[in-house]
Amino acid sequence: YKRQEQISPRPVLIIHGDLDKRITNEQAQGLFSRAGNPKEIWFVEDASHRGVQELLANGLQERLINFFDEAFKDR
Repeated sequence: YKRQEQISPRPVLIIHGDLDKRITNEQAQGLFSRAGNPKEIWFVEDASHRGVQELLANGLQERLINFFDEAFKDR
């Protein structure tokens, strides 16, 4: 996977709604499996493709900040 080598070691956070009809849960998990570290996957219950943003408008920012703080703490 040449693209993985181009992305890694950049942090990857995959946020996926479990009701997404465009990208399946299996496809999201496959992307996560192929990503290098640091990486995290977050399945959002009862969220469609665009619904993730609507459901997580407030909590999303905090989770993103925490992920990137952790990913870049040693850099």
